[in-house]
Amino acid sequence: MPGSGSGSATATSKKEEKNGGGGDDGIGDVTGNENQDQPEKSEASFRREHFEGITGIWDIAAPIAIRDLTVEKDETRKKKKKKKDGDDEDTEEEEEDDLPGAPNFLTAIIGPFLTEKMGCTKKPPKITDSDGGTISKNKKKKRNAIVSNVSVVLNPGEVTLVVAPSSSGKTTLMRTIRNLCEGSVGTSTSPASPAKKSDTISGSVKVGGIDPSDPEYDGCFNRTTSFCDQGDLTLTPILTVEETLRFTSSCANSKLTPEELDDAVEVSLRLSGLSHVAQTVVGDSEVRGVSGGQKRRVKVLESSVGQDVRCLFLDEITNGLDSASALVSCQNFKVAAEKIGIAAVVCLLQPSVDMYHTFHRVVVLTQDGEMAYSGPREGALVHFESLGLIKPEGMAEPEFILRCAFMPSEFQHEEGGATLVPADLARLFADSDAGAALRQELDAAESTKAKEGPTPIRDFARPFRGELPLLMGRAFKLVLRNPGSFVRILFAVIFGFFIGTLFLNIPADEQGTRTRAGYAFTVIMLFFNIAVNAPLESNFSDRLTFYTHRQASFYRTATYYLSNMICGWPVTFLEVTLLSVCTFFLVGMESYGGPGFLYFWLVAVVVAFNGNGLSRVISYSFPSTDVAMALGPAILMVFTLTSGFAPQYPDIPVWLRWISWLSPGGYAFEG
Repeated sequence: MPGSGSGSATATSKKEEKNGGGGDDGIGDVTGNENQDQPEKSEASFRREHFEGITGIWDIAAPIAIRDLTVEKDETRKKKKKKKDGDDEDTEEEEEDDLPGAPNFLTAIIGPFLTEKMGCTKKPPKITDSDGGTISKNKKKKRNAIVSNVSVVLNPGEVTLVVAPSSSGKTTLMRTIRNLCEGSVGTSTSPASPAKKSDTISGSVKVGGIDPSDPEYDGCFNRTTSFCDQGDLTLTPILTVEETLRFTSSCANSKLTPEELDDAVEVSLRLSGLSHVAQTVVGDSEVRGVSGGQKRRVKVLESSVGQDVRCLFLDEITNGLDSASALVSCQNFKVAAEKIGIAAVVCLLQPSVDMYHTFHRVVVLTQDGEMAYSGPREGALVHFESLGLIKPEGMAEPEFILRCAFMPSEFQHEEGGATLVPADLARLFADSDAGAALRQELDAAESTKAKEGPTPIRDFARPFRGELPLLMGRAFKLVLRNPGSFVRILFAVIFGFFIGTLFLNIPADEQGTRTRAGYAFTVIMLFFNIAVNAPLESNFSDRLTFYTHRQASFYRTATYYLSNMICGWPVTFLEVTLLSVCTFFLVGMESYGGPGFLYFWLVAVVVAFNGNGLSRVISYSFPSTDVAMALGPAILMVFTLTSGFAPQYPDIPVWLRWISWLSPGGYAFEG
C-alpha cells in the first residue's frame, strides 16, 4: 500500500496466503480476517511488525493548506471579446463547444489530430432561422475558471474524498495541487521564480507553513507526491505483477537492501490481496493477465511507492471495479494513511455509503468547479441541511450531496424563497459555520511545522549508473518476451534465402554489375524498413508507461533511451547477420572476400541502427499508432526514392537533393 517502500519491513512468513474474502479477486480484508484458518493475532502481528519497521514519515509529515485555489483557462485558448458593429461596449462573451470538424480526404490520410492542427477541417454547418439568424445549441455561458476558490486541508493520516459532477475540474484540481505541493509551479502571487509562476493559477499552498515554490526551498519537495490517473494502460502488459512492483520500488527506493526490497514487495502484495497473482502477467486487450480490479490495484501500488511520498492523489481509481473490490480498496487506503502517516486525496464518481464512510474529509465541487463544501465528512450532511436542502428518506448520503452540487433546487422545500443554483452554494458555504471552521483549520495548518525541517531531495532516487542496470534488466525482459523479436529473426532467414535465390549467381559482366547494385540497394532498404516498422508497435505500447514513470521521476530519459537501445542490439545484430549471410554468398559476392563481407555487414548494421532511431522518433512524435502507420510508409518512401539508386543523385532536381542528405539509405548505397 502507499508508502510501503518507505523503509525496511520485518521479514514475515513466506508461505503463500489463501485468497481473501473481499471479492472474487482475492482482495485482502483490512479488518484482519484475510485468512480465517489462521489466528487473528497472526494478521495483527503482521501489520504491527510491518508498520513498526517503516521509517518515521510522521516526523517529516505536515498538514497541507490550500487556500482559495483558482485555476483559470489558458489565456491562449480564450476567445477575444467581440464588439457589436458600431458599438463600443463589449457584448456578453459566449463560447462554442469544440466540436470536431467534418471528416475529409486529408483526415483519412493523416488522421483528425494533424488535420485539425493544420487547420484543414471544415467547421460544422450552421443552421439559420427564418429571420436569417444563426441557431446554435452549442453556445454556452463562458466559464473562465476550471476550478474556483477551492480551500482544502490535507492532514497526515487522513484520506480526503473529492465529490463532484462530471466535467467539474476534479482531475485539474488534483493535478494542480500535486504540482504546487512539489514546487514545480507557483501561483501568480507566490515567491516563485518567474519561470515557475503561472498566471492561470491563483491562491496559496503551504506545506508545513512553507510555500514549496519558494526559491529558498528549491528541491526540498521533489518526489513528495504521487498521482494515479484513471486508466491502467500505462502498465507494461508482459511483466508480472511482482516484476512491475519490484521495478518501480527499486527505482524509487535507493536505500533498500535486496532483502528489505523483497520484504517491502511481499508486504505490499499481501496487504493489497495480490499475492496469489504475483507471478501472473499484468496483461492487456491482447495478452491475458490479471483481472481489471487487480490491475487497478497494481496501478495504485506502482504509483504509491517511494520513500519520499507524503501525499497521494488517486483519480477515480475504482472505476470498473465491483462494489466489494471498491470498498476494500478504500478501506486499504484508510488503513495505510492512518498507519503510515501520509495524506491521500481520492476522487470518486459515485461512492457507496460504506465507501463514503471510510473517508475522513470531503470536498464537494459544483458543476462549475466552485467549492460547495470542504471539511470533515460528518459535517457535510449537516451543512447542506442547514441551507434548507432536505435529504429524502431512503436516499444515500453521498448521492444526496452529489445531486445537491448539481441541482440544489431539487431538494428545496421552503415555499417563497429564492431558488438555489449551484453558484449560490459557494457563497453560502463561505458565510456558514462550516466555512468559518475551515478557515480556522487553514490558519492552524499554515502555522504547523514538521518535526524535521525540509531538506533538498534529489530529482531522482538513484544516480545514472544505478538506474542503468535496472532499466536494462527490464528492457531485456521486454525484448525476450516480445514475440516480434523472434518473428524478426525468422523473417530475416526466410527473406534472406528468397533474395539470395532471386539474385542467384549473377554473372561477372556489365549487366551483372548493375544487378549487384540493385541487390545492394534492395538489401540496404530492407534493413532500413524492417528497423523502422518492426519496433513501432512495441514502442507505442511502452510510450505511455515511460511518460508515467518519467512524470513520477522514477528514472531519467537518457537512461531509458540508452537501455532500450543497448538491449535492442542483440536482435538487430542477429537479424542483420542472418540476412547478410543468406544473401551475400548466394548472389556471388564472395569474390570480395572476408573484408568485403565485413564491410557490407557493418554498413547494414549502421543502417539498421538509423532505422531504429527513426522508429523511436516516429513513435514519440505522432499521437497514435494509426497516424504513425499512415505517415511512416510515406516517410520511408521519400527516403527510398532519394537514396540515389533510381533516380540517381545527379538526376534528382536540385531543390529536392537536400532530402538525399537526410536519407540513411543514400549514404549506405553510396558506400
